Amino acid sequence: MINRVGLLTGTASVVALMSVASFGTDLNVWVLDEGDSNAISVSPGVTVNYKVVGELSDELNEGLALVLFDLSLDGASCTGNECDLTPADTPTGEPMSAFVIPDGITNPAGFGGTVIGGDLIQICGGQNTIKNTIDDEAPFPTGAVIERVAWPSSPAELVTGSLTAPTAQGAYTLTLSDLAASVIQEGEDGSGTYWATDLVVAGTIADLTIAVGACVDDFSLCDDENVCTDDDCVPGSGADQYGCVHSASSPGAPCGDLSDTDCDNPNSCDTGGVCQSNYEVSGTACPDEGNACTDDVCDGAGTCSHPNNTAPCDDQTECTSGDACAGGVCVGTYQVRLFGDLKEPFCLPTCPQPDTDDIICVLDDFADGPAVNGCQGAVYSTDLAPCGGNGTLDLDDILAILDGFSQVYACPHPCP
Repeated sequence: MINRVGLLTGTASVVALMSVASFGTDLNVWVLDEGDSNAISVSPGVTVNYKVVGELSDELNEGLALVLFDLSLDGASCTGNECDLTPADTPTGEPMSAFVIPDGITNPAGFGGTVIGGDLIQICGGQNTIKNTIDDEAPFPTGAVIERVAWPSSPAELVTGSLTAPTAQGAYTLTLSDLAASVIQEGEDGSGTYWATDLVVAGTIADLTIAVGACVDDFSLCDDENVCTDDDCVPGSGADQYGCVHSASSPGAPCGDLSDTDCDNPNSCDTGGVCQSNYEVSGTACPDEGNACTDDVCDGAGTCSHPNNTAPCDDQTECTSGDACAGGVCVGTYQVRLFGDLKEPFCLPTCPQPDTDDIICVLDDFADGPAVNGCQGAVYSTDLAPCGGNGTLDLDDILAILDGFSQVYACPHPCP
């Protein structure tokens, strides 16, 4: 543990400066940038100028007598020595010059503090409230006391300094800690041996937040070319490598492909910042292509598709029955009439009777000769006997026709 009091020059001097506490007054302190803000955004590696401003909570005293505190640069992205601080500046103008050797008493390393482990330890100084009476031969303090330092409405700039912003994007904090201070007692005029002092309480302490990101000086790095997101430069947790964040915006707003067809509606932003397709649900009806053997439905991917079906249909052929769709076309089963008239259409609603020409037709086919006399090839080449056929056109088929001609049938006749 650092002996903070021991770091001050002259232990006896410190005892006199710190005196017995009354704790009636607070010292409020703000860590600010040079523009008086306690939250800034900067690019990696730039110089950040800061200052620490203090103000007493009341006038029940004669002003600040001594002040000391530590500073550290903290952040989750601190690596190596990137967050190391260097000593703060030494005040050169009043009133704080009265807190600096030789006018006042400071840290042996100087008013700007001692660097230990990258932190700035004991930035401190005190006025000559002891009037240098403890050691008459000491070269300091020799200055005159300045009253009403840091009184309300007259805050004092306690110290200034600078640091280098880390290279990694993120949120960092210049943190003030271990604040201690004393004030000159109310009504004290320095007519005695010492200026009597009282300790004060640390009041409000506001640290400086430093957001580091490359987007601070180049906002174009945040453009993700997504109309469904708002792009912001907000270095810190959740930001990308440049310090950018992208939040979902305008749910339902049009984006991307704006085509509007029967199966594809214009794209729109969803609640997660994504431009999504708005296809019609698979199976939704779409324009008819004019084929009864296909269904006209959206495929769920934005296209009107025409898958084959097996629906009943009409192949517009009189000689078929049981018409049904297959492979996208209407297919019927031909009506085969045994023992019918082979020269006439065999699917007539009447039942033509065989005649001599039918015998000729079968004999022509049996002889593997050409179709003559207008024979209906699809029928006379049918294997007729015995009823179900035997797979070969033979003499039995001739006999079956002869049987039909004489109206004596070897199997049930299809005609009434």
